[in-house]
Amino acid sequence: MVVKSRLIKAYNKIKQGKKKKRVLIIDDDSMSIKILTKCLHEIYDIVAKSDGNEAMDYLHNNTNPDIIILDIEMPNMNGRVFLKHIKCYPEVNKIPIIVVTSVENKTMKSSLEKLGIASYIIKPVHKVNFLDDIKKVLAA
Repeated sequence: MVVKSRLIKAYNKIKQGKKKKRVLIIDDDSMSIKILTKCLHEIYDIVAKSDGNEAMDYLHNNTNPDIIILDIEMPNMNGRVFLKHIKCYPEVNKIPIIVVTSVENKTMKSSLEKLGIASYIIKPVHKVNFLDDIKKVLAA
C-alpha cells in the first residue's frame, strides 16, 4: 500500500506539469528490460537499448537521458567497455549510471565504482529499493 501511494504521489506531481525524467536502460535481456520498464514507466520516460553500441549511437543522436541503468554482461559492447567509452565524451560523461547486474562480485563492484558508477544493484531488483536508489542518484 505504501509503495502504491508513493507511486501515485510521484505520478500526480508529473501530471501537474513537471516533465518526466528520461531513463536509458541498457540490457541485452528483453525480460530484464520489461521488468525494469514496468517498475519505472509511470514515473519516467523510458528508452531501452540492447547493448553499449546501440546506447552510444542513441547518446550521440538524441537528447541525453537523466540517468542510465546499465547491465554489465552483454554482447558487442559490454557494460564495462561502455563505461570507459562514455567517459571520453564530455557531453555525456556526467550522466549518472546505476549498474543493475546478476553478478555479485565485490572486486567488479569496486572496479566499476572507480569508473564512476553511482550505484550497484544485484538482480532481481526490489521495486521500492530500486526506485529509492534512482531518486537518490537523481537528487545528488
